[in-house]
Amino acid sequence: MRSVAPFFNTKTDRLPRQARDKHRESTQKRETRFRPGMPYDAERYAAAVEAACLAPDIAGMPAGDLTEIGERGTTVSGGQKARIGFARLLYQQQAVNILDDPYSAVDPDVALEMHQLGLEG
Repeated sequence: MRSVAPFFNTKTDRLPRQARDKHRESTQKRETRFRPGMPYDAERYAAAVEAACLAPDIAGMPAGDLTEIGERGTTVSGGQKARIGFARLLYQQQAVNILDDPYSAVDPDVALEMHQLGLEG
């Protein structure tokens, strides 16, 4: 895949159709701010979690957003994986985002809310 960054002279990010490797262990918080070296910003993190409709899921996890997810931790559904990826994309705040069917794994009402809060809001 050829990068579009040279054409826009800005940073880009993409949200692939397939979620990240399910066997990679991590926590919800670590997954959302995945880019190495990126500092943690509590306000930006909360906004990304809200826009991705993840707050109820995190509230139901044993250790909240520090719950281990992956092969040895809590399993997450396809819709949750998609929303974690969406939250990651929003948290990183790139000027250009390329989305590959980000709403296919979520219910229509959740997709609408994600779109309104994450991309229009």
